[in-house]
Amino acid sequence: MNLFARFAGGKLSDILNMSHGMRGRLCLQSSCLLLEGALIIVFANMTSLGSAIAVMCIFSVFVQAAEGAVYGVVPYVSTKVTGASAGIVGAGGNLGGILFSSCFRQLSYKTAFLVMGGLVMGSSILNAFIHIPGHAGLVTGEDSEVISAERDRHRRRVERLKEERRRSRSDS
Repeated sequence: MNLFARFAGGKLSDILNMSHGMRGRLCLQSSCLLLEGALIIVFANMTSLGSAIAVMCIFSVFVQAAEGAVYGVVPYVSTKVTGASAGIVGAGGNLGGILFSSCFRQLSYKTAFLVMGGLVMGSSILNAFIHIPGHAGLVTGEDSEVISAERDRHRRRVERLKEERRRSRSDS
């Protein structure tokens, strides 16, 4: 599930970047986090093992897809220190694990899951404040002319390659 869903999140982030720019990437990231948090809350209220396992599996897909979407944004944060940016993002995940484990020590399981779900859903709102120079944000700004032109060139190149593949298949 990890390989499939993380790849799918990253790939979908790339597709949305081609059609909507950074706004598409951030929208995907927000949506995955929102659904991830909602599924944690649903999980907290499950009364049967079977339904809890099913919800946990669906939740896992959104967790991994969110991670793929996050790593689609990371290279744009700072082109000079991409590795450090990725390292900080990874460390943030570990920090979240430590903080949530303390919730499970202090609170009932249900309350801890409800707190976790609420915080994850709340974190999706933080995407509205991400600003990457030259790129549109989730709710404000527009892509610079350079970024828009680069995306258009890439779209044309992809279309040209698809057309060449179609022609080579029809010639075979």
